[in-house]
Amino acid sequence: THVAGTVGGATYGVAKGVNLVGVKVLDCNGSGTTSTVIAGIEWAQNDCRGRACVANMSLGGSRSDSLDDAVNEAVAFNITFAVSAGNSNADACNYSPAAATEAITVGSTTITDARSSFSNYGSCVDVFAPGSSITAAWIGSDTSTRTISGTSMASPHVAGIAAIYLGNDSTLTPDQVSTKITESATSGVVGNPGTSSPNLLAYLFDEPYCASADNDDNTCSLEGSR
Repeated sequence: THVAGTVGGATYGVAKGVNLVGVKVLDCNGSGTTSTVIAGIEWAQNDCRGRACVANMSLGGSRSDSLDDAVNEAVAFNITFAVSAGNSNADACNYSPAAATEAITVGSTTITDARSSFSNYGSCVDVFAPGSSITAAWIGSDTSTRTISGTSMASPHVAGIAAIYLGNDSTLTPDQVSTKITESATSGVVGNPGTSSPNLLAYLFDEPYCASADNDDNTCSLEGSR
């Protein structure tokens, strides 16, 4: 709920007009198997046929070629993936799906734009986004919120940016979305990004935003910098 609220929630969401679809791949304790995660990816592939879709994966584990391959195959199918880099203060390339080459792997920063102490780093990270002390929706009621930290909180910020880009131009490929995100990111401001990490902080600047997913005439309003 917290992650979905950051992607597209009415109060805290980056892309407030997005259609959110939950894909359950973990149990109520947050545990699961690689096979169930892959099954969820394959379900998303089938559900997204003929539509522009963004998938966020705020989860991770030890390196798995089969999981990375499933993500890469889904990207080739035209789904843009944002994935969390992991919370071990280690090389993200040793974790999956953070190591998936075609996904947008997101590290976490603090309110001062420094890399969060827990955030993974390295050449498999594509961009950083806020992930420390993030407030968003929570379970319990329609007004519940919670403030928590993790690269799982950073990744949905980037998924929301991707959704805005695709909402404004559904013909963009995942590679084009990824390029727009890294090219629009602010360079050189992440404190201690970690060995081999890109010093890029995700930023959405003056992007015309179609605020409603039901906007049939494809008109957008310029809402300014984010």
